[in-house]
Amino acid sequence: MSGHTLPAVYESFEELFGRKTSIDELIAEISKYERSSMLWICAEIVCRVQLWARPGARNRANYSRYLQELFEPSVGRRLVTGQNSVRPFRFVFHRRQIDLVAKLALQHCGNGLDAREHRNELGVLFLMANDHLDHGLLRNVPVDADARERTIRLVTEMLAVQEGSSPAISNLFTRGHLMLTRYARELATAHDFVDVVGEFERKVGLNLADFEAMVFAVHARFGAQMSNTVVANPELLPLKREDFAQTALSPEKVEAFLKFVSISPEDLKNEILQSDTGSNDATPFRKYPMVQHLDPRIEEAKEAHLMIDNLTFIERAQTGPYWVANEDHSENLRTFWGAVFERYVNDLLSRACTATASRFFADPRQHGRPDVQICDGIIATENAVVLMEYKASMFRADSKYLGDRHRLLREIEKKWVRNEKGSKKGVEQLAAAVRLLFDGKNPQSIFPEIDWAKIERVHLCLVTLDTLGETIGMSALLNTYLTEGLDSTNYPQGFICPLHCVDIASLERVTAYFDAVSLPELLSRRLQLTTDLSASLSMVNLATPRLNPWIESEWEAIGRQIVPIVFPGADMDQFFAGLRENYERVVRELAAN
Repeated sequence: MSGHTLPAVYESFEELFGRKTSIDELIAEISKYERSSMLWICAEIVCRVQLWARPGARNRANYSRYLQELFEPSVGRRLVTGQNSVRPFRFVFHRRQIDLVAKLALQHCGNGLDAREHRNELGVLFLMANDHLDHGLLRNVPVDADARERTIRLVTEMLAVQEGSSPAISNLFTRGHLMLTRYARELATAHDFVDVVGEFERKVGLNLADFEAMVFAVHARFGAQMSNTVVANPELLPLKREDFAQTALSPEKVEAFLKFVSISPEDLKNEILQSDTGSNDATPFRKYPMVQHLDPRIEEAKEAHLMIDNLTFIERAQTGPYWVANEDHSENLRTFWGAVFERYVNDLLSRACTATASRFFADPRQHGRPDVQICDGIIATENAVVLMEYKASMFRADSKYLGDRHRLLREIEKKWVRNEKGSKKGVEQLAAAVRLLFDGKNPQSIFPEIDWAKIERVHLCLVTLDTLGETIGMSALLNTYLTEGLDSTNYPQGFICPLHCVDIASLERVTAYFDAVSLPELLSRRLQLTTDLSASLSMVNLATPRLNPWIESEWEAIGRQIVPIVFPGADMDQFFAGLRENYERVVRELAAN
């Protein structure tokens, strides 16, 4: 098991009390309380426990306090026992649950009890919420269900779990910045070019540097230090305009920023009523991760802002500009963003393979036929290759969160197998690459840059921008399509390996180790770990977590541009030394756990 990834499961009312609650029971429990106070409790748990972080790096002391504050003693003691387990971690609180409770509070709470003054009654509703985050697709699976039916059930259940996992913030932020700037600019002459940053700046009234600086600063504000500070001084929890007073930002820019990331409870309620697609749908908080707060206990209270989901907030650094541009350029943006993503992945892999035993070939073409692309990229070692395709496709919320496996499967087929026009996508593109190279042909004549006589194994890898690609069961599902497109009897046994589907976050993590272990070897280890590929790539044992040095250097370069905007006069060297020290601390805590 990688130090990056440790399993976690969540306590539920059903597990503790032997029956599953109804959604009506949950709504009745939540609606006892005044709306702003329930949203406060949700934001407080997010901050104090640090729910956006990996389980091993969360604030365990504050979590323990909640087990005492929110639950009756007998239940609290039972939950403490679960808390002390490691494999798996057992938790009551997590992001999907908080998002669900917040959504229901927005829709159903009125002028009820102040939740902050009834803390010892609140624990049960969070346990109840955990009863309503699965679709029941893994129960009573028909015995005659085929592999595709079994795996799409698994994927439908697990996709929201994968989305709820914690990314490496530096990787996430750096990828978004580079795609919006460097790689988009490199394609400025493309026929489908979309000026994403320009559209954002024009519509929102913020330049990208100021926006990224505020996202970075606000995310940091709700970090580890604040998680302890608000225990002693709860009134510091909401973000206020005066928190920006020491920055180099004008009041107008602060106002534009808050308008973009925060919304009134009533307006957010309307967003939910218009578009919500189920308990696991965090789309409202992807658009508005903060909610405006006026404390009903204080006359003439000043507007403040509660952080409901710190992870969707940090994702806004990239997704915010993208979705603004999408409003007027949806058709061009989809194809353009795919080209931008391809540039980013190629640069990531090229740099990771430099000075290693691996060679990377971007956009490989058939020898003598420059019009024929073999695939998006190839990584080759002395005796193995990886044929790669990249997909930046994003999936509809109703496909993901309704629990309708048939709807989800249709969209997966359209975007990663073959679209409605019959064009090959992802899986079929990789199958076509295999046929081009090996079906009755000498691969040496197709792509002479590799000594194919020495190649013993061919791996296939689909890299996705959407986290859906790393969902447990996805690789197994896509392999049901691969076997339809490739006749395994045409190749030596074990020569063509199963297809691996990985998301970009997992690929970024493992590139940090390419100096010691190649991608073909990592994929082989994944196959050994679980032959059905149910384990994610990040679960392959890579010992001590570390960062990709190129991403780390780019992250620091970005920081040196944006940090002075929000922390004027900061010592940059000292600032980034502190970040590295914090990362090393987290690594030590993960290792200790």
